Parts: sequence; C-alpha cells; structure tokens
Amino acid sequence: VFGPGDEGAAAKARGQARNDKRITSELGNVSPVIVMPGSWTESELRFQAENVATQLANNGGFNCNAVKVLILHEGWSLKQEFMAMLKAVLAAIPQRHAYYPGAADRYDRFVSEHPNAEPIGDRTDSVLPWTILPDVDAGRPDQRCFGEEAFCGIVAQTVLPGANAGEYLKGAVAFCNEHIWGTLNAGIIIDPRTEKALGPDFEAAIDALKVGSVAINHWAGLCYGFGSTAWGGYPGQPLNDVQSGIGAVHNTFLFDQPQKTVLRGPFVAAPKPPWFVTHGRTHKVAPRILEMEMKPSLTKIPGIAYHAFRGS
Repeated sequence: VFGPGDEGAAAKARGQARNDKRITSELGNVSPVIVMPGSWTESELRFQAENVATQLANNGGFNCNAVKVLILHEGWSLKQEFMAMLKAVLAAIPQRHAYYPGAADRYDRFVSEHPNAEPIGDRTDSVLPWTILPDVDAGRPDQRCFGEEAFCGIVAQTVLPGANAGEYLKGAVAFCNEHIWGTLNAGIIIDPRTEKALGPDFEAAIDALKVGSVAINHWAGLCYGFGSTAWGGYPGQPLNDVQSGIGAVHNTFLFDQPQKTVLRGPFVAAPKPPWFVTHGRTHKVAPRILEMEMKPSLTKIPGIAYHAFRGS
C-alpha cells in the first residue's frame, strides 16, 4: 500500500498511499472480555470459568479471537472466587505444544514486564504454560498487554471501578474503545438478573463497542465459526491504521455494509458446549459435525447429539 523501507514508513505516516486499489484484510486483536458483577452460584462460576479458559486455551492460545484482557469490576464480591476457579480449570487442561513461530519470545517479553505473572503448568522446550498477568494497572493503558497481541496462552487481568454495574460497564466499554488495541471482537459475560436490571443501558453498551463482533456470554470465536455471520474489524479504519483489518469475510447473507455481529447465548448452557476445552468428547463430536457439513443428513444428528450430551 505505502511501499517498502523507510520511504514506505514515511508515506504511511503521511497517509499517502502508493496503491489506490481497495485493500481488505482480517488481522489480529487484543481481545477483551468484560465480566459483569453479579450474585453467581457455584455452578455459574464454574461454567464461566470454563468458558473463559476455552477462550484462552483453544488451539494453544494461537487465535486472533483468544481472550487477552479479562476486565473485572473492582468491587465485585466474587472476583477472587472467579479467578481461583479459572486457575483451577486451566490447571486441569492438558498443555499444548507452542508451535506458532516466535511464541516463546513473545511469552518472555510479556512475562518479563510482570514479575507477579502466574504460570499454570510447567515450561519445557516446546510447551508454554497457561499464564495469567494478575491485577494489571488499568491506569497505565500504555502497557504492552493492552496494546500488543501476545498470541500465546497469556491473559492479562485488570479491574475497573464503578459505583454500580451500569457505571462500570460504561467505563469498561470506553476502556476497550480507547485503550485496547484492535477492533475485531470483544465479549461480555452477564447474568440474566444483572442484564434485566440494566435494561436499555446494556443495549447501549453493545452499540458503543467499536468492534466487529460482540459475543454475550460465549466466545466471540463462534461469530467466526458460524460462517453466516460477518467477521472482520469495526468499519472505518484508515489504511495507515488498519488495526484488525478492513472489510468482512463469511457474511453469507451478503449484507452490503455490516457494522458488527452480535451473538447472544445463555449465561449457563446445558449440555456443556462441545467447543469447551473441558468437554470430554469434542474429538468425537467434531468429526461428526464435519461429516454433517459435507453431506447433511438427519440420520447423522443422533450421533452428534449422543457424544455432545455425554461430554460434560
């Protein structure tokens, strides 16, 4: 677009493109998940801990939609319990080969800036542990974990204030828009009681998030996986600051100018979703779903359902 070397960098800084053709792309993201405070039961804590662990650990963390910043309410009474549950779930997940080029170097850069980093599992020549960067100061938005995608099994956890759930949510949305790099996707975890109490303020928050996909209570990666939904960065990025990209892929309904995909799911789903990393029979469900995609047939549904229901 701008040309190579120093000359290209200078042209990019001026916003002076050499190529006037339309350029589209789907790139990375520091994907945030906003956790709304609420009076959760033990089973709800467990489900959402498995949900967040899935968003970190799927494919070893090498996803553009992997959770990279976990935002919690400063005054949430269950904050410590939730983080303890998340660590317990991650500790039970088998570690993965860190196959993606540069993963170890990126891991070291991030961890070196956070002496209190909490690795979960052992590190070897080929394996990186799931790692939480706890209590990252949101008052210092210039930190690497807010502005650079780790692209490995690391998640930064931060807290934001708020006199109530609505004030906290408004601040969390502003933090995502103003201080977290990328425009690809974000998630919000909220129990139905809190959502009902927020009313139209919750819908306003979804509207205000400047990302291409918003997932409520589930992983934003589903917005990519469905195929029918549009997937791409939030529209309006200039060529010299594309962040998560320009344009959209998938979008099989062929909307001309999609702004964002909004996916909603239940706060707790039963049976356990087969994409969860804690599902015991994903390796049985996934091939059958693939066979169904290749050659749809009602006779294949019982096999999918059987393994899906037995994976909890």
